[in-house]
Amino acid sequence: MLVQHFLKKHNKKLGLNIRDISPETMRALVTYRWRGNVRELENCIERALVLTDSDILELDVLPDVVRRASEGADSSEPETISDDNLSIKQRTRALEVIPPWFPPHLEDRLRPRSAARLR
Repeated sequence: MLVQHFLKKHNKKLGLNIRDISPETMRALVTYRWRGNVRELENCIERALVLTDSDILELDVLPDVVRRASEGADSSEPETISDDNLSIKQRTRALEVIPPWFPPHLEDRLRPRSAARLR
């Protein structure tokens, strides 16, 4: 199954040892209508691996829209954007924003060297 393939692939890529997926999580993954095709499923699995604190993927690390599908909610309703729906890259970018109150002459110290040179 694709879920197991992505679990194995991203375990190796991320250096993790998540060994299984709970039955509730698998039910949610199977029930959800994957409009974004295989890439959406793969992104969901990778996100779950990054967010989990366990060696088994549980339902709580899935995006809200996927969890709702397992609860019988209509997964055809539009997804609203919230912190739970942000990708890992979007969250990282949001954390990298320099606050407006930060002294401008010190901004380069907060950026990686490659980003400082691009300015």
